[in-house]
Amino acid sequence: MTSRVLVGALARLGLALNKHETGDYDGEERLLRQVLELKPGQPEAQARLADLLLLRGRRDEALKLAEEMLKTAEEDPVGHCVNGLVLVDQ
Repeated sequence: MTSRVLVGALARLGLALNKHETGDYDGEERLLRQVLELKPGQPEAQARLADLLLLRGRRDEALKLAEEMLKTAEEDPVGHCVNGLVLVDQ
């Protein structure tokens, strides 16, 4: 991965946070998915996307994403946290 791709992914993460703060959840989701296209498995983007999906009532999609996080990085505490949040939101 080139540093240019990494910078692009990080820039999109920042823009996604801004979209969230302004209530533009469609824009936030689009940017987070772009980050995951550029850098698959990026834990912050995955966690934010799972949280957004929960916020929007899309629990099944959030659970699938949380499970993917645990498969790719089972020792990562962020994945366990996201998985727990999704499971509690029943």
